[in-house]
Amino acid sequence: MTQIVHATFTDGAFRPDQDLHLPANARVRLIVETLETTRDDQTEALRELEELWSTENVLPGPPPMTRDQLHDRL
Repeated sequence: MTQIVHATFTDGAFRPDQDLHLPANARVRLIVETLETTRDDQTEALRELEELWSTENVLPGPPPMTRDQLHDRL
């Protein structure tokens, strides 16, 4: 079976972008072709990030403690 799989090389291992549905310890043949990041890819990633920033309410720091958590501190 032949598949074309996109992956990221991190910490000495290839991390596929999607599940490959292979059995454990399956041997495969890798032919590595470096994909260049294009300006369009960067622009799209930035657009998606800005969209997340505008739709999610993210506050700095940890979430506030609950009443029970505050009581346990005493």
